[in-house]
Amino acid sequence: MPPDAFRAIIRLRPPQMAMTDDKAARFVQRLFLAQRTPAAQPGYYHGYIMPEPDVPVVYVHLIRIGWSGQGTTVKLVARFPDDLINLPRRLTFEGTAFEQAGKLFCLMQERRRRRSASCIVLSLGDFDTPVFLDGIVTGTEPESGNEITSFRVIWRFIGEKPDLRQALRQCGPYPAEATGLPDAVAATLIGRR
Repeated sequence: MPPDAFRAIIRLRPPQMAMTDDKAARFVQRLFLAQRTPAAQPGYYHGYIMPEPDVPVVYVHLIRIGWSGQGTTVKLVARFPDDLINLPRRLTFEGTAFEQAGKLFCLMQERRRRRSASCIVLSLGDFDTPVFLDGIVTGTEPESGNEITSFRVIWRFIGEKPDLRQALRQCGPYPAEATGLPDAVAATLIGRR
């Protein structure tokens, strides 16, 4: 091909040498970033877990579901007592979520050391703005990163703009017999009605 004709083709359609078909990026784009609306009601939630059935302690965490413009973001702040071995007083997890078949799928990772990751699947229920989302969390322990754990979880919507200081003060461990736990939490996690 004459050099001038080749130059004209290259100018009209430059080669994309660095661009390759990245299947993982395409999958993430399809699953997480192609959303038109948030995967769940944006705002703040209290999350309740009882990680050890033999130990009657319910942990309360603060969760925020947000919207980045392309996808749903999730942030979870967990507070632990001073005397809990190998854990800092506060852990923060960040991740993303998508909705499918009436379920909210969250993929999250501990922000600081990135040794702990989890997948949370919550039922969104039959209503547009459910107060309680219940489901399962499966992941690795933040203190070891080796063990795989799985337990029930329930999130309770506390508002789009709650008093965050108050919401954080309510986080931490509670005895399973605590009277302040919502009935739905006690029924789901403890079996108490």
